[in-house]
Amino acid sequence: QMAALLNVSIAELDELASKSTRTHPIASRCGVFAKTDVQNLLSRKIPAADIAASILDAVAGQVVNSLARGCEIDPPIVLCGGPLRYIRHLRNSFAKLLGVDESGIIVPDDAQVFTAAGAALSATSGQKQCALSEFMDAVEGVEPVKGGGAVLPPLFENAEGLERWRKERRVIYVPQRAAVDGEECFLGIDSGSTTTKIVVMGTDANMIFHYYCANNGNPLESAIQGLREFYDGLGAGGKTVKIAKAAVTGYGEDLVKAALGMDYGIVETVAHFIAARRVRPDVSFILDIGGQDIKAIHVQNGAISDIKINEACSSGCGSFIEGFADTLGYSPAEFAELGTRSQAPCDLGSRCTVFMTSRVKQSLKEGATVADLSAGLSYSVMKNCLNKVLRISDYSELGGSVVVQGGTFRNISVFRSLELLSSVKVSSSDNPELMGAYGAALHAMDKAAAEEPGSGFVGVENLAEAVNFTT
Repeated sequence: QMAALLNVSIAELDELASKSTRTHPIASRCGVFAKTDVQNLLSRKIPAADIAASILDAVAGQVVNSLARGCEIDPPIVLCGGPLRYIRHLRNSFAKLLGVDESGIIVPDDAQVFTAAGAALSATSGQKQCALSEFMDAVEGVEPVKGGGAVLPPLFENAEGLERWRKERRVIYVPQRAAVDGEECFLGIDSGSTTTKIVVMGTDANMIFHYYCANNGNPLESAIQGLREFYDGLGAGGKTVKIAKAAVTGYGEDLVKAALGMDYGIVETVAHFIAARRVRPDVSFILDIGGQDIKAIHVQNGAISDIKINEACSSGCGSFIEGFADTLGYSPAEFAELGTRSQAPCDLGSRCTVFMTSRVKQSLKEGATVADLSAGLSYSVMKNCLNKVLRISDYSELGGSVVVQGGTFRNISVFRSLELLSSVKVSSSDNPELMGAYGAALHAMDKAAAEEPGSGFVGVENLAEAVNFTT
């Protein structure tokens, strides 16, 4: 995954690492969090060689820390498996971490098949012998085991039930309109870990522009791209507007604020709270699931009373499902739609991405369809959220007005699985993925009322210079 992110092969990753001059910290407990760190390094123009070495050092550190658990690992040490057989720098990372020189490391010539070799050795005595052709005939005649995997209730009983749910689903529409030439506007940017969202609204809080795209590790450049699209659209219509105030939230808040002259930075949870309260004033609980984070906000008497976030696992987040959809050859929207048709969703539990891959493969062997996997993964996302992050024992704690936000809730299978697991009626806006940016814009408008006119926003004429901004 990390090699693909750098757009190189495994061999090229190894070659790059050998040319590094320094390393940087990378999260190693979770592949999704590691991806964020690598994207951050890429956006800071860190040399690919240093990133490659940092990745391999992080792998070695995680393996040693999780397996040794404080015990000494003494030489000689046998390194097995494909990665250690073929990635020289990874072997060097282990040796360096363990303080062992080359004489203390043994890498068998068949390290990539070491376990298979051990299995063959265990079968050298006391076993029935047969010709290889007989063995192959016997193997080819074996049918894969079908069924047997645990299943969950379908998200919808039938197509009619799905259509009825679509009509009854609680969707709150945020007003939108065209820009008026010369009007004052408020800009909100949500610079997320995997995506960039932009909202421009008028003094009536109606959206006049919105933008959503993957940031590909470059939060500043993607924000500038969205702003250019906004100004190009105005220019094509012969209009101009004035940005009265601008606010930013999210993972890239500091960088975007400094580069674009944003007037305010705002904590993500507060931005989502402001947006939720705007679309549903009586909100009692807000659940935001983004690309790789979960934010749960309890509200009492119109104020935030408690906040919970995921700390070490992203298996309940958007990029988790998106990754599986891509692996199976579907867009996220297509994958979500398939889940609504399943009559036997796989019970996949709630595991991290790597372990979930094994469970998915096992389900496919047992005869599960892609629709069953999609529905099962939707359940898995919500189980991880409700059981691991929120640790909810009594769903009445959520209150009577639950609002969901974040791009993950564009997935109707995820939306529906939350309703089924919690037995709670759920609301969302018509653009749940934009609510962080909308909340930032609302915050800018609120702050402007008590401050002098004027904004520090760089404006369209200075966007080219902002591209070259460095921290």
